[in-house]
Amino acid sequence: MDRIRLGTRGSPLALKQTEIVKRELAKAGVKVMETIIISTTGDQILDKPLYDIGGKGLFAKELQQALLEGKIDVAVHSLKDMEWHFPAGLQLTAVLERDDPRDCFLSLTHPHYDALPPNALIGTCAPRRIAQLRYRLPTVVTIPLRGNVQTRLQKMKEMGLDGIILAAAGLKRLGLESQIKAYFETNLMVPAAGQGVIALESRVDDHNINAILQQINHAATWSCITAEKAVLAHIKGTCHTPIGVYAYPLNNGRLALQSVLENEGRIRTALAEGDDPYELATQVARSLLA
Repeated sequence: MDRIRLGTRGSPLALKQTEIVKRELAKAGVKVMETIIISTTGDQILDKPLYDIGGKGLFAKELQQALLEGKIDVAVHSLKDMEWHFPAGLQLTAVLERDDPRDCFLSLTHPHYDALPPNALIGTCAPRRIAQLRYRLPTVVTIPLRGNVQTRLQKMKEMGLDGIILAAAGLKRLGLESQIKAYFETNLMVPAAGQGVIALESRVDDHNINAILQQINHAATWSCITAEKAVLAHIKGTCHTPIGVYAYPLNNGRLALQSVLENEGRIRTALAEGDDPYELATQVARSLLA
């Protein structure tokens, strides 16, 4: 192909992730790539939680429309910001190797989340994080906080928050790892489905583009996110759903899948392992909903 047009949001993290994609495409022999920045509704409305204005899909809708209209060839996403279903004519075609899937704690005043005082103010909007924080640290008070990474760091200071929770992968990609005070291991705070994964979406019938994207697809990560997204599909999870789900490969070649769901004020957990991502997801979903 003469060139590939990559559509992306305009945040520093989104642009960094697009550069990572470009490097992988260059290894596959693509010589000319164009970055097209598209502002999404999720970027434009920052004073309300996502679940009040339409959900995670607001970070993808305009990119998906540009794909359908042929204005771009590939949409670059953070997979955790995507719904588990896709508009007709579009598909998730490839994912890059997963970066750090964990959540992390940042603070200007406390060295670790274990050192937080009663009624500490923690910035986050994610129902998944709020539910697990309440379970692990029941005296914490959560404060709605949105915006890109730099915006949230600034708001932490301006609002006098005791800390905020962010995805570790984004901070590392931006070279801000030194800001991290502590990590939440995945058994303490189960990540969002797809967390740490860069996703590439394209048109179903764009066979040339899809063949190129398949060359950079990371097979092990693909198996993991297939299981994670299948759990969301089983329970019809949305941005309102306080659910964490994380799959990882075991040394024996099988997958492990862990999940946590808050339902009617109760925390339910599930952990299973198996060979088939879909069968594994079915098993975990049944455990969560039992």
